Amino acid sequence: MKIENVDVRDIARKFGTPVYVYSLDTLRRSIAEIKQLSPVTRFAMKACSNVRVLQEMLDQGIKIDAVSVFEVKRALRAGFKPADICFTSDVFFNSDDVRFCLENDIFVNCGTLGMVAEYGQGWQESKMGSNRISIRINPGEGHGHSKKTNTGGPYSKHGIWHENLDEVKRIAGTYGLIISGVHMHIGSGGDMEHLKRITGKLVEFAEEFDDLQTINFGGGLPYQYNTDLPQEDIFGYKDILAERMKKLFDYERFGLPEKAGGYYFFTKNDGLQNQSVLYVRKGLTGADRVLIDPNSWAKDGATALDSWVPSKNGTLLAYSIQDGGSDWRTLKVIESATGKVLPDEIKWAKFTNISWVGNDGFLYSHFAEPKEGAAFQQLNYNQTV
Repeated sequence: MKIENVDVRDIARKFGTPVYVYSLDTLRRSIAEIKQLSPVTRFAMKACSNVRVLQEMLDQGIKIDAVSVFEVKRALRAGFKPADICFTSDVFFNSDDVRFCLENDIFVNCGTLGMVAEYGQGWQESKMGSNRISIRINPGEGHGHSKKTNTGGPYSKHGIWHENLDEVKRIAGTYGLIISGVHMHIGSGGDMEHLKRITGKLVEFAEEFDDLQTINFGGGLPYQYNTDLPQEDIFGYKDILAERMKKLFDYERFGLPEKAGGYYFFTKNDGLQNQSVLYVRKGLTGADRVLIDPNSWAKDGATALDSWVPSKNGTLLAYSIQDGGSDWRTLKVIESATGKVLPDEIKWAKFTNISWVGNDGFLYSHFAEPKEGAAFQQLNYNQTV
């Protein structure tokens, strides 16, 4: 008997028994199949935390869902960046878990009201990390190939009950948290009819939150583990997601224009762009021209235009760049008339506004440059202007 042309007896002699053997070829084929379905693919690390498997996920551009801080640390050791990892659970084991996520800029997906409150309290007390969170919603129903894999509905402990969304808004408001993501997972081994209905529900829930940046439709894809039976066709899920995304985003959107000198600045999204584009117009009757298009900065859309402020006469515009969801910002300046980016660059800005002093310069705040490897662990003290 062989596994990918390697005799199992040779494996046993080299590694002893019992031994788990993973097929890298099978893993790569599965990754390639699933990546076709959605813009971002996440791996539930609890399924297999083998370091070599994690490294393959990293090489293939897969993001990580971790259910414990131990898993988060293991993913970091495997080479994942904090922005690639989401801590998703129903509870924090203790306050140290909250502090770890805040110190290391780990995005948190909260599955209970209590978890939202714990994170909010930790954020207020520690003065570090992000105030943005995601919530897992229980839609009131679930579906799996057995009761044990059904993770939605009244008999499931997972997720904030869909009728409690006003309460989660209240708790978030109490602690100054921003709900920037929603998530749902109904179970493993569902069918396309259930997934179509459930994803539709999540879109409805998502419309209740004004600051949403992420919608995680979760899993529940049908899979046939019995090799004697035909495999399920999962590609129908791609059409379902495309339909949901179109409903959410496919409409032209404009930001409020801002006048500075003889220039007008405004943002516009044609409907399905990952990020809005900043336009400039000279005078009321001038032609609109692209000034900054953040969609061209990174293929994965992880680098964003965070804020922008024109000078008093509008000839220059200062803007901040956010990379990978971090709170750190890089500040740059661009000429409004030519679109030329000036060579000056300010790094390690955080929690800052940009305030022009006349037309020659602006005020901003930043922190000392962190030591190598500590960019996401530095405490938010001694901010300077």
